[in-house]
Amino acid sequence: SPQNVQVVISNGRKEFIEGDNVTLSCVCDANPAANNFTWYNNRDTTLELLEEQGRSITVTVGRGRETFSCAAGNPLGIGNSNALELQVLYPPKNVTVSILDGNLDLTNVTLICTCFARPAVKNYTWYRDRQGQVTTFEEQSAEITINIGPEKELYFCSATNQLGVGFSSHVDLQHLLESSSYKHGLLSPTALVSYCVGVIGILSILLIVCCIWRRRNIQSSSSKQKSNRDVSFFLSKILQI
Repeated sequence: SPQNVQVVISNGRKEFIEGDNVTLSCVCDANPAANNFTWYNNRDTTLELLEEQGRSITVTVGRGRETFSCAAGNPLGIGNSNALELQVLYPPKNVTVSILDGNLDLTNVTLICTCFARPAVKNYTWYRDRQGQVTTFEEQSAEITINIGPEKELYFCSATNQLGVGFSSHVDLQHLLESSSYKHGLLSPTALVSYCVGVIGILSILLIVCCIWRRRNIQSSSSKQKSNRDVSFFLSKILQI
């Protein structure tokens, strides 16, 4: 049966840009010669049987982990190759803005810009959109700490590597804060203010009720003492008679 089965890249390159066409060959030692070939693509841990059955195939590489393997057969049996992983390069994709875990308080918040990219991102750029006026921050790292203001503010970021740039969508900071606060069991600044106002209102009502109850209790006690004095005076008069 075929021995030393392996997948060979025809042009010898090791790195490819997303969308490139790559020709792969299934080579082996076999006598008689291998006359039956089967190809497999393992993409993101899913093994897929390819329709191409020849010694060489041409594939278009996509983003993510791309590995290929083949099986060669002759009348004496079948031999299988190891998987060959292609290094696929692509510009930043799925760029998103989120709150860095554990970095949220009433006045400041740390945002993080994340994405998928190969090669790795070289630099990040942060932007703030306040009523249509876009400001670019000097900060060039994946994280940025900002002050929480009363106005509606939108934030977004861009990530750049040697193949291009990717932008995140605009994120409403207040909405992001409320979502993160709910996720971590915290109160956002807006919710905290509402909570404090509610607590103060309840305490005020309880204080008023206590004052009314105390006043009525004092009045009732005074009336009772006066009634007792009247009874004592009446009894003393009777005893004098």
